[in-house]
Parts: sequence; C-alpha cells; structure tokens
Amino acid sequence: MIAEVIISQTYTNVENDTIEAIYKFPTHEAAAICAFEAEIDGKKKVKGVVKETQKAVKEYNTAIQGGHGAFLLNGQLPDVFECMVGNILPKQTVVINITYVTELKHDAETETIRFVLPTSIASRYGRYYPSEFPSFASNLPLVNTVNPTSNLSISVTCRMTSYITSIESPSHYISTELNINGNSKTFRVTLSEQTTYLEKDFILVVKSHGLDQPRAFIEYDPVTETNCVMLTLVPKFAINPTLTELIFVVDR
Repeated sequence: MIAEVIISQTYTNVENDTIEAIYKFPTHEAAAICAFEAEIDGKKKVKGVVKETQKAVKEYNTAIQGGHGAFLLNGQLPDVFECMVGNILPKQTVVINITYVTELKHDAETETIRFVLPTSIASRYGRYYPSEFPSFASNLPLVNTVNPTSNLSISVTCRMTSYITSIESPSHYISTELNINGNSKTFRVTLSEQTTYLEKDFILVVKSHGLDQPRAFIEYDPVTETNCVMLTLVPKFAINPTLTELIFVVDR
C-alpha cells in the first residue's frame, strides 16, 4: 500500500543566454519528498539537503547573483511543489530527479488499489479562464507546453503480499510482465506506445488477493538504529438488515 516514486525530468536551455528556469509539478497531498538531485550535462550531480525555507531561499538567491548554479525545491501548496533551477548555461542540459513516497488509495468495494501519477497541473484547477481560478492558483501555469520530440516513459515494479488477480490502466495502454524472477507476487508495467503528451494523469489499478487483511510494515534505519512501523487495519462490519420506516416532512 506504499509507493516510492522517482520522477526524472530532462530540460535543455535552447536560448543563447543564461536563464533561470522555474517549473511546478503536482503530487498527492499526502506525499513526502525524500530525495532531490540534479544532473548537469551528464557530468556533475548535485544532491539536495533539507533547510529552513527562508534560509534556503536566501542561499539560493546569493548563489544566483554570484553567477553560480543553484537549485531550490519548495512546497508551494499541499499538492504542488515548485523547483527553481538557476543559471542554466546556453545549450546546457539539466536532469531533475525527485523521489517521493505516498500511500496508495484502497477501494474497499472492489478490493483494488489505485496508483496515480499526475502529469499536469492546470486541469486540476479547472479551465484556463482567469475568473474561474481560485486565488491560490493564480500563479500556476495554465497550459503544458511539450516539445514534440519529448516523450513520457513509465516503468512500475509492483511487489504485492499475495498473488495478483488483475492489472489494468484506464488512462494509458500498458504492457505487463508477470512473475518477475519467478515471483508470482511481482510484476512490471510499462507504456505500450510512445506518449508525447501530458494532458492526463497515469492511473494503474491493481487487484490482489488478501487486500482486506491487516498488514504491518517495519523499516529499520541503521544510522539512527530505530524502527518505523506502519500498521493497516481494514474493518469489517456485519450488520443485519432491518426494515425501517422513513417519514419525510416537507415545509412549503
């Protein structure tokens, strides 16, 4: 019921001047970003560290004014993060890698779990009529501009606690590889066709035996020598049907 997501986005400065790029990307509001890395021209890697917001912004601005390269990742809204990439040289390529963890949604009626990878922001806040936008979304990008030569690739490796009964994606055409390394509880999903558009989210629905059973996950941190435990309980209610009389009083 937990997903670790690694998003890798490639950007190239096609201008003849040094630029500062600012872009936003959506996540689930319960997601927690745990790693941030930038790779410049495939040679230099910069890893992010967590700092207090005002201090981080000040250090970023100082680095930009000094002509140095700098990267700043900040939570703008509960479900929208903003990344600022400073002083990208002409024709320079930057790859942004962001890792976050999130809890998967569980549908108790169909006994399935749902994984959603957001690809656009504007559609989540309505159409691009300024008067219809809520005030907090006024500074969000209104459209997604994608280079025709760019493409979206997705690879999902799923490890369940029991055997898998069905895998489907209502949003995209997928290819599924079952029994990874001979394990019937593991599968891999990729896109079956090249995608060059980002107008809808990627959705994956998985049904597995025993999703309604209690589960516990334990993770050990060797640095702090501590354990983290997640316990999931799925309640069941056996209610006997009873005949009920309902009286509606309408006051005109």
